[in-house]
Amino acid sequence: MTSHNTPLDAGFLLAYLRAATGAQELAYADPPQQIIGGYDTRIFAFQLANAPASFSGPLILRLFAGDDDPLRARWEGAVQTAVAGMGYPAPRVLAANSGTDTLGAAFLVMKRLPGRPMLQAATFAAMLPQAFRLLTAYPRVLAQYQARLHALDPGSLLRAIEAEGLPAAGPSEAGISRRSATLDGQLEQLAHRIERLSLEQCRPALQWLLDNRPSDPARPVICHGDFHPINILMAEGVVTGVVDWSMTTVADAAFDVGNTRVLLAIAPMELPAVLDSIVAPLRRVLVSRYSQAYLRQRSVDADNVRYFEALRCLIELSWVGERRAAGAGVYRNPWGSTRSVHKLAAHFLQVTGIRPAL
Repeated sequence: MTSHNTPLDAGFLLAYLRAATGAQELAYADPPQQIIGGYDTRIFAFQLANAPASFSGPLILRLFAGDDDPLRARWEGAVQTAVAGMGYPAPRVLAANSGTDTLGAAFLVMKRLPGRPMLQAATFAAMLPQAFRLLTAYPRVLAQYQARLHALDPGSLLRAIEAEGLPAAGPSEAGISRRSATLDGQLEQLAHRIERLSLEQCRPALQWLLDNRPSDPARPVICHGDFHPINILMAEGVVTGVVDWSMTTVADAAFDVGNTRVLLAIAPMELPAVLDSIVAPLRRVLVSRYSQAYLRQRSVDADNVRYFEALRCLIELSWVGERRAAGAGVYRNPWGSTRSVHKLAAHFLQVTGIRPAL
């Protein structure tokens, strides 16, 4: 089983790419180098020599963990290819491998988009020089590109996922399936995780979500599900791409807005507690300006937004519980600290009147 500490075998990757492209003279112009990004995957940048046109230029390897659902690579590949095909700036996937015989885990090879994350890292040192733009230009850019995504045809995405041959429903462990792209599928996976891990103090919170599920929207949209500044690439003030499509769902636009509001408000930052409390009011301003900017693009139901804020909080808590149950502590989960768990529980309480716990 691969982990974040297992070295990448670049030779095996090259052999795979030679077979996939039919170019036996393929070599590395720049061998794979791990770059920042990916809490539960490893990201490598590389470039090939003697490559066919489709594999020329800067490339990215997204390597999943050995205990991930192997279908995740095909799922994300189908999502990104479909969205990119509709003209949205998602990385175009060149190869999706769900086997473990090549690199020990599933992986994607995709085009590397130019630019750097809108927010390079969730740290105070990274935020300080960008504070003015974070509170002025960036909320408008986030809203603009999110609304642009919501204007795409969700039917094209669902057809692309179905064409990939993924199972109609997840297996007993609630893995990736075509249903994963729906709100019902998200709720089913959450419920399965809570029951499997016996997260007793999360069950009342789950029941609230089931009892208060919003009605299906008349016009569902493609929701990225993890739309925040670290997943938005920019160069010279212009958006060049949106990455990490692992939580894509076809749902009410409020699903995406609620997720983004939670991420902007309480996503983990590498801050001492004192600085965290100082930054908190600024983050509330950021959330407010982003929400206002989105509402200028299209309307969204405020009650539904709050529901989906609660849903994201419980999903994150359940993932923390899963990693703890696996004996991994905070490994591969940025929300695993006591402070972050408290924030998630407190936000869920604020929305619903129920406090979940691990």
